[in-house]
Amino acid sequence: MRPRVPPRRAGVPLTACRLRVDPAAVAARPRRRHARDHEAGDPEALEWHLRRSVELEGLLEGAGTEDVVVDVDPGRTPLQVARAVLDALGWDAARP
Repeated sequence: MRPRVPPRRAGVPLTACRLRVDPAAVAARPRRRHARDHEAGDPEALEWHLRRSVELEGLLEGAGTEDVVVDVDPGRTPLQVARAVLDALGWDAARP
């Protein structure tokens, strides 16, 4: 866990939420991008991106710089993810 950050000028403390995505869903993005972009003929570039995404997730997991982690199920809508973040933070979504 990271040390708390002093309040910002508005008096609101910084809160960090990390969204954790299923590795298969993470890999699908560069696969789609490489299939349609100029790098489609460069399988080494695709493999680099796939390895790097796994490496970055490990770094983020190990760093522990977030206050909460929310798992993003591939079937969740953005609104459902937003509600899950609010719930994880203990914020009341009904308040403006």
